[in-house]
Amino acid sequence: YEINEEASYAMVQYLYKGMPFTMQIWGNEEENVAYNQIDGDIQEETGVVTEQNIKINIYKIVENSDIFYKADFFYEDNYYYFKGMLKYEEFKKIMIYLFVLEE
Repeated sequence: YEINEEASYAMVQYLYKGMPFTMQIWGNEEENVAYNQIDGDIQEETGVVTEQNIKINIYKIVENSDIFYKADFFYEDNYYYFKGMLKYEEFKKIMIYLFVLEE
């Protein structure tokens, strides 16, 4: 993991069922710039809504023979970004049951 309080940025990378999964958060939408380069073919797969009524867009990425998914959303002035080489249903389930803690 990486936390940079000065830049209002945090990242966690781990394996979920043996597959890589990354979560990144940028605080303060007005002062921060987030950039993630995706080299593959991007297709919007679906959108989900969490119990907190957060709409999350999920995209399928095809890069060479690899397939992975990414998702992102804004919530209370923060930007959230996820990427993982999981099966679609597993990735979607994580997004649906995602819960953002509030101060």
